[in-house]
Amino acid sequence: TVDPRPRPDLPRPGLSDAGPQAKAGWQPTWTSQPGVGHSLPFGLSVMAIDHVLVSEQFSTISTQTYRIAHSDHRALLARIALS
Repeated sequence: TVDPRPRPDLPRPGLSDAGPQAKAGWQPTWTSQPGVGHSLPFGLSVMAIDHVLVSEQFSTISTQTYRIAHSDHRALLARIALS
């Protein structure tokens, strides 16, 4: 991530963040590599800088993060349904 500053322009009107919509709790996605950036021991992430935005036509069922190879971000998977 080149510019991890907060984005006050997100989410845009008509879009919502899938994580809070699913009541998923805190799901940090960066950094996932031990010893890189602001990581905690054992590769625990500390910042939730990746998001899935959904339009009003969809509802979020769940979100979950996964550690993936060769990335300093965790993958963010959202299960969504047509409302």
